[in-house]
Amino acid sequence: MIDSALTERMVHAQKLEKGGDYMTAVSEYKSIIAENTHHREAHLSLGYVYSLLGKYPEALKCYESALKLGSDYLIFFNIGSIYYKTGDYKKSVINLERSRKINGRFSLSTLVIGLCYSRMNNIRAAEENFQKVLSMWPGNRVALTALSIIYFNQSNFDKSLELVDRLIELNQNNFKIREFKSTILFRAGRMVESAAEIKNISRVTDGCRLYNDFIKSVPVEVLTDRFGTIEEKIDILHEKAEHDSSSLISLSLCHLFKGETDAALDYLFEARKRLLN
Repeated sequence: MIDSALTERMVHAQKLEKGGDYMTAVSEYKSIIAENTHHREAHLSLGYVYSLLGKYPEALKCYESALKLGSDYLIFFNIGSIYYKTGDYKKSVINLERSRKINGRFSLSTLVIGLCYSRMNNIRAAEENFQKVLSMWPGNRVALTALSIIYFNQSNFDKSLELVDRLIELNQNNFKIREFKSTILFRAGRMVESAAEIKNISRVTDGCRLYNDFIKSVPVEVLTDRFGTIEEKIDILHEKAEHDSSSLISLSLCHLFKGETDAALDYLFEARKRLLN
């Protein structure tokens, strides 16, 4: 039986927790448990705060105490998550499977199971679980990213691209994913599309814009020395580039210093393509 005074103290402790005052919240939860060892919610809350603080052994003890007072899918998920964070992936899967058995629609259990199998290098099992997650939660970014990487490593570039495009639809400004898309296209031999993706990124990312603006601000006189102007160098390098791949890199740099980013990228990708052939 939990009296009203303890209920009020739980509400106060939860406010402390939400406000980020974790240590005071810990003290309050522990005080509540000292008065009533059967207060399951206090055990759960204390375990959660310990987990936030990275105190995983303490969190696990709290969750195990809560489990003795009653089981549900969330308690097994919490225990499985602690084992995942501490690197005990087999115990994590055991508890997450228990969570999934109770509530098969709770997709987070399936997601972490997939992550566990990835860590254990059981790629087939990981793939199956990530696919299950997407059947329940099509926009789950972790599952989409993990599966796209699995397919990329299997050289299944079409499937990898399909998932990456879904990620980009969810967030057009995810430039890490767009860079990954360029890499997939490059590995798939689609050089023109790969270069186009990099060009698109260079036009919209702050870092590239700042660098491009800096390059364009360099006075033309700086690009002229006793070996000639930048245009003369480009003409000479064009003649050499047909037979000398290293000249393509020099051409790329020359165009970059002229502020012609697209042309610089074209020559850089051409150089990479020749190296692979």
